[in-house]
Amino acid sequence: KILPLFRGEFEIAVVTLDYADYSMKLPQIKDVTRQPTDKVPSVDEIVKAFLSGVRKLPKFKLPEGNLRIKNGRVNLIDPLGRVFKLRDLQAAYVDNDGLLDFRIKCKSNLWEQIDINGSIDPSDLKGVGHVRLSRFRPQTLIAYLIPDLSVQIMETKANITLDIRSDGLGNIRAEVNGSIPNLELIYKKEKVIIKDSRVKGRLEVNEKRFQASLTEFVL
Repeated sequence: KILPLFRGEFEIAVVTLDYADYSMKLPQIKDVTRQPTDKVPSVDEIVKAFLSGVRKLPKFKLPEGNLRIKNGRVNLIDPLGRVFKLRDLQAAYVDNDGLLDFRIKCKSNLWEQIDINGSIDPSDLKGVGHVRLSRFRPQTLIAYLIPDLSVQIMETKANITLDIRSDGLGNIRAEVNGSIPNLELIYKKEKVIIKDSRVKGRLEVNEKRFQASLTEFVL
């Protein structure tokens, strides 16, 4: 920044990372040596496992100033050696009168493309965001988050959009719109194929509860 130099102070205006390559080992969610059980987990158990996994991920502190990442690569490695690869990572956040405007997009072995953008107040985390996920393949991610899940997801490519709003008090609301052209499940050697699924609804999350409301569900 130019003006602070006249006061004898050095402040960074923009940090740009070109072709950044980063690897991180993911924490172990639970005992991965347990064998799958015949019990089909409830929605409650799935949500708790997911939230537990998210809370165990390392926290990142964003540097002050503006940040840009171009053509980045990220490898997230789980305890069994499975790698979640993020490629062609483009990201930026910009200080806009006290608000952080952010945008992220990348390819992955978990999806064809993800686009995230929004704005957030870093003082109270109040903000809005939009997520568009194309051809999402969650099989490996679910195996990491819920290793003893008895239902196997063999094939799926979902398209999902999320409009997210945080009120700054720990309450997060998301409007969900998704479609799954093809979904293959295996349970006790029986295969179930579900085609042309559509779902619309709302998710509400805070420290005490998780609530999902469906307005449309077709398969």
